[in-house]
Amino acid sequence: MDSAINKLFASNLEEDQSAEGDIRYWGNGLTVEFKIPRSEGSLSDPVTIGTWTVTFDSPRPSIFSDIQLGINAHINLDLGVAAVETARVQNQTIQDIHNDFNSINAI
Repeated sequence: MDSAINKLFASNLEEDQSAEGDIRYWGNGLTVEFKIPRSEGSLSDPVTIGTWTVTFDSPRPSIFSDIQLGINAHINLDLGVAAVETARVQNQTIQDIHNDFNSINAI
């Protein structure tokens, strides 16, 4: 066996590899086969000596993604609504409190 492996790595090797770059398209995983030539110098009919399949679990939701969604909703909607309501209560236009809004938003 050692002699066969030494001959394999001592000869000219050819490598063929391809993979879809986006793992969403890998379906049931990525299958990798390791093949060696049946005879020295012949790659026309290689022998498979090992096959491995790599699979990926679906990502699990995180509590942090829920928190981030809540924060984004607050920043994108609630602060604008509060600014409009504040301007209305004070009999001002939204332009009158623009600087105040930007100061609070910067925090």
